Amino acid sequence: SGAPTYLDILRENSERMLQLVNMLLEVARIDAGRMVLSVKPVRLGELAEEVTRSVEPYARGGGVRVEFACPVGLPPVRADREKVKMVIQNLIDNAVRYTPTGGRVAVAIAPRGADAVELAVTDTGRGIPSSAQHLIFQKFFRAGGVSERGQAGSGLGLYIARSVITALGGEIGFSSREGVGSNFWFRLPVWRAEHASA
Repeated sequence: SGAPTYLDILRENSERMLQLVNMLLEVARIDAGRMVLSVKPVRLGELAEEVTRSVEPYARGGGVRVEFACPVGLPPVRADREKVKMVIQNLIDNAVRYTPTGGRVAVAIAPRGADAVELAVTDTGRGIPSSAQHLIFQKFFRAGGVSERGQAGSGLGLYIARSVITALGGEIGFSSREGVGSNFWFRLPVWRAEHASA
């Protein structure tokens, strides 16, 4: 729908600033061992689709195609909706930011056995140098330089992501090849009746 207006740019910048403030607050809670989780059954596909749709205009503006795939009938997972939303936002945002014009970001949800559901974000971006891969989940880590979209991230998103997913009893990981792209994924346990009293 045409070039972004001055108002669009202001809105996006203020949203990013708010996101950064929220991330800093979350990091302070994690570091103090005070992260509070509101655990409920969450439909990961619905949540991820909502985030994907909100990122699409930004991606399209940078010439990056975003694809979304989720099978029907997946069980809900044990999650904190707002915190997991922050994790998904971060993974997709990173993927778009480091993918060159003409590239692609794919968001896919899939069952992992009977007990977990996985979300994976795959990009055709610049990838992470193998020498830096062991540092990826550390606080303030950045893979050097600015991104394809001309801005570096805060270096907090993946630190928060690991803390949140681990606290929810899930797993998080990635694989990446420089010049080829990256795949970031996390798995969360399927919601069971006993989680309601846990």
